[in-house]
Amino acid sequence: MDTRANKEPSPENAPVEKKKNRVKLLLVVLIVAGVLATAGWFQHGSELLSWFKDRAGSEEELCHFIPIKEFQVNLADQGGRRYLRLKLYFGSHDKALIKEVNRREPEIRSVIISILRCTTVVELEGQEGMERLKTEILEQVNSLLSNGKLEEVYFDNFLIQ
Repeated sequence: MDTRANKEPSPENAPVEKKKNRVKLLLVVLIVAGVLATAGWFQHGSELLSWFKDRAGSEEELCHFIPIKEFQVNLADQGGRRYLRLKLYFGSHDKALIKEVNRREPEIRSVIISILRCTTVVELEGQEGMERLKTEILEQVNSLLSNGKLEEVYFDNFLIQ
């Protein structure tokens, strides 16, 4: 008997042998990649997680913006000829406040209109005037809310005529 005939693949078995070799090679590559990924994770995983957290921001850092319909009110200047057109947003880290603010928007708008109608153009001048207005709006609106506190007022449109 010729032992060489058993060692060499027959021509009809060649494609099957090639497929088996490819599958074995692919399996080895996958195992090596898995081992390297696991080793890399153990060595650098905490750094990678902190990088992702820095990029995405934590849930606590998210600020929710709550839009309020635009205001157009007369200011308290003599003669009542000056008016203010104002669009604002409230900012809060508490997502539950969105529902309460939306539900109570008529009350909130009424309070803000009262504040604005008692304000003169001189009181709104400069950065200090804007900050005073923001503070007063926040204090008055937060006194209405029961589920938390708004943290910031953002002016989107602020026009005095």
